[in-house]
Amino acid sequence: MAHSRAEHVKRAAAPYKYPRAIAFVPSLPTTPSGKLLRRVLRDKEFSPD
Repeated sequence: MAHSRAEHVKRAAAPYKYPRAIAFVPSLPTTPSGKLLRRVLRDKEFSPD
């Protein structure tokens, strides 16, 4: 599924705009009001595994 989505974006967007990797997660971190916690996502992306 990730491959087909990446191919679609490559056809529709400029090369510098499409994502280099796609990760599917079970749920996204949100605040109590429902807004996405982007800070938490960035911390997870750049944290060493």
